[in-house]
Amino acid sequence: PQNKILSPVGMDFSSYGIWDDVFIRAYPLVHISDVQIQTSVRARTIKVKAELKNDSAETTEVVLSGSVTEAPGIIFPPRPIQIPPAQVRTVSYEIPWPDPKLWDYEEPNLYHLELKLNSGEDVIDKTKERFGFREFWSEGIYFYLNGKKMIARAASNAPSRYGFWGKNIERSKKNLEILKELNTNMFRTHGQPFRKSFYDLADEIGLLIVAEAPLWNDETTYRLEDEEFWKNY
Repeated sequence: PQNKILSPVGMDFSSYGIWDDVFIRAYPLVHISDVQIQTSVRARTIKVKAELKNDSAETTEVVLSGSVTEAPGIIFPPRPIQIPPAQVRTVSYEIPWPDPKLWDYEEPNLYHLELKLNSGEDVIDKTKERFGFREFWSEGIYFYLNGKKMIARAASNAPSRYGFWGKNIERSKKNLEILKELNTNMFRTHGQPFRKSFYDLADEIGLLIVAEAPLWNDETTYRLEDEEFWKNY
């Protein structure tokens, strides 16, 4: 399209609209609405932050608890909390983890966090999140992964070219495996975010991801002179 698009949809503007998987899920009135996991190799800890939402008309008392399925000793003890109607409350944990199997590009070990929400004896909601125990940081001009200095050997490509962005899972997996065989340890998503399945594959194969926002545009495709474009930017 010429001079048509009014929002920054990214480089693959021919696929604008719904381009990733869409799910319709039913939740109980009181449920786990979001989960964040942060691991620290330097501190040997795992932090979990869970948002609990109450869509009912009454204050409800619930109990959150959890565990890591592949590490029986990592337990998130029961934490009772009252949630007023139409409100969100956050429950935070910080648990020591002295000997995790680390995720890196040579051994991409993965774990699963399971959280459950109880009302009395009844489990009213539960969720499972996959993660790797890893920590990435920089010192001066150097990058470190899990405390080891690393040289970033990165590749990049446009989302829909050569099947990289996850629409065809087997093709995307093969392409990422070829990159690993070429001694690549990092991939930059070019021009926009990719499909969620692409990031899952990178986690499983062992590739670090540099995620790029959907800010790619050109003056012929995007209607840059229209004020509405900049409101949507």
